[in-house]
Amino acid sequence: MNKVKSKYSYPRKLQEKGITGWVAVKFNILEDGSVSEPTVIDSSPPNVFDDYAVRAVSFGRYKYIGPSESPVKAIGNVVIVTYGLIKK
Repeated sequence: MNKVKSKYSYPRKLQEKGITGWVAVKFNILEDGSVSEPTVIDSSPPNVFDDYAVRAVSFGRYKYIGPSESPVKAIGNVVIVTYGLIKK
């Protein structure tokens, strides 16, 4: 499983309240690098960051290179999007 830090999708109200968490998102990568079927498979706290994490993963561009060294569809990728506070 890959781990992704998502600075750009941290909801301001949750950040100001000091709420942290993570979301595991399963998705497919299409040949053109776009995402299909992003689905939350687990999260903590439940249902708090889910929509934000799906949006963050969906806007990403990915490239999966197959054995022929050309882009191919990659099914069932899982990333963990984390939401944490940076101490200054």
